[in-house]
Amino acid sequence: MATKARLRLDLRRRLGIAESGDGLAGHEALDGNMDEALDTLSGERHWPWLLHAANVTFTIGTGVGAVPADFTVDVDLKINGLRARRVQLREFLDVSTRSAYVWTRRGTSILLSPANTQSLLGELWYYRQEPQLAIETQVPLMPAVHHHVIVSYAAYLTRSRQGRGDDAKEFLAEYDRALRSMRDDVSSGQRPPSLRHKGSESWASWV
Repeated sequence: MATKARLRLDLRRRLGIAESGDGLAGHEALDGNMDEALDTLSGERHWPWLLHAANVTFTIGTGVGAVPADFTVDVDLKINGLRARRVQLREFLDVSTRSAYVWTRRGTSILLSPANTQSLLGELWYYRQEPQLAIETQVPLMPAVHHHVIVSYAAYLTRSRQGRGDDAKEFLAEYDRALRSMRDDVSSGQRPPSLRHKGSESWASWV
């Protein structure tokens, strides 16, 4: 399991950089490149370890709730223990054809129809962003077996910013190979069993 400190050490060793840094690759620069690598990896696929659930509070009378700060892509919404029916934004905005008890997302807001008239808490399942590594002992959410992929991309970023294009290309090719292997290791279409909807089950409603 690689902490932030260990990832930085591995990155320095891959680049042959002393602990004191070399001007364009001090601790701060390397840490920034590792965080950028994590951001990039978060967007490469809907990784199962980034699937998460968090409570969303809906404002009385508006039916609007804010997504969590680390939100990237919504998956499902549960209200009162049942899945809520999702519709596309265009259908949601067309009041003449809109179904009752549906939800959608607009920007960073989850919208309900009809708007709740009482206090309401929903459980939003979503893919989150890998958090930045804020402290030396922090570990990425990504399984440890894939931590070398972070180092490969951070090495690519470092060499690019040092103006060492040939080295950067080699690290980018290494990253692409590692990313393909990482994708192959992850099964597709992974969803939490609690969110699989059966035809006989009821959809959520609220007041």
